[in-house]
Amino acid sequence: MKKILLIILSIMFVILSCKSPSIPIEKSGVFTSAKVFNANSYLSVSFDGRGFKLFYSDKDGNPTGKENTVTESDIKGEDPNYTFSTGVMTGTLQFLSDKIVKVTVTFNEGATRLPDVLCYKKN
Repeated sequence: MKKILLIILSIMFVILSCKSPSIPIEKSGVFTSAKVFNANSYLSVSFDGRGFKLFYSDKDGNPTGKENTVTESDIKGEDPNYTFSTGVMTGTLQFLSDKIVKVTVTFNEGATRLPDVLCYKKN
């Protein structure tokens, strides 16, 4: 009986030690598309070390409209591939390098879809 209990405790310890980190995306900075998407606006992703904000911006990555926030609890996956889902949008992020991220996003309202957008870190 003690051996079975010891085995169960060992398995529980292994499972708990392998749990994914609470901060899934440990990146920072603003990544902006090279392509214009909405009138004169670019798509930008701003990472804060916990989650990120997705928004339309000028060519320098300054917001020109509403910022859609994605918190760490909305994000699944591990570096370099992530998925996210909020009440407003769903999508994927793939880090191709430290300066390039590929974003696919579908906005629930209006069914707007932006597939495979490459965003570049300026600095």
